[in-house]
Amino acid sequence: MGIRNIHKKSISVRLIAILLLGLTDASGQPKMSAERQRLSDIKISLISNRLNLSAEQSTKFWPVYNEYSVKRREIHREIRQIISYKKPIAVSEIYSSKDIVKIHQLKQNELDLDKQYQQRFLEIISVNQLGELYLTETAYRKMLLKRLKR
Repeated sequence: MGIRNIHKKSISVRLIAILLLGLTDASGQPKMSAERQRLSDIKISLISNRLNLSAEQSTKFWPVYNEYSVKRREIHREIRQIISYKKPIAVSEIYSSKDIVKIHQLKQNELDLDKQYQQRFLEIISVNQLGELYLTETAYRKMLLKRLKR
């Protein structure tokens, strides 16, 4: 495979990913701010490059990944809501036992979600690509944390 073919494949995979994200937004999800959209584009580019998805894999992978991301963000949002609405009266009184149980349940839900989507991802991508996906997500989060510290 020549350099031109690799470049064309890379461009087509990115275009498919961007189109699929555009369809996701058209389906009723709220529009992202320009900064969030830019960060999302960076994440898509990182994942696409590191996983080296074929065009066929890309068309199957991105809808599943987007669905997974939405569900995962919802779990994290619920955890943040439980944590952030508490006013620190005294450390021992911040959380009720119901809050603790709910947080543990949400974390279990996230683990179950990861297991469920691991199976779905493996129907589309290889084990090596899945491992690379996890590494890429970690690298992306580290990049965001560095950026926030600046």
